[in-house]
Amino acid sequence: MTDNMKTAVLGRTDDHEPIWNPAYQKVAVEFHFHPDVCAPASGNQKGAVENLVKFVRIQLFTRTYLS
Repeated sequence: MTDNMKTAVLGRTDDHEPIWNPAYQKVAVEFHFHPDVCAPASGNQKGAVENLVKFVRIQLFTRTYLS
């Protein structure tokens, strides 16, 4: 699931369907995944993904040094 960033979504149709960036659509076909996009102004839809990214970042990039 992606946000409505211009690298993925160029806009919306009259039916509120995303207009995909052709380059992003090509990547989706190449890597065999179905892109999905959050509804505009719906931060609750992407919170779980962002929390997972935060968790991984903290786990991978935080080091504790024992003296």
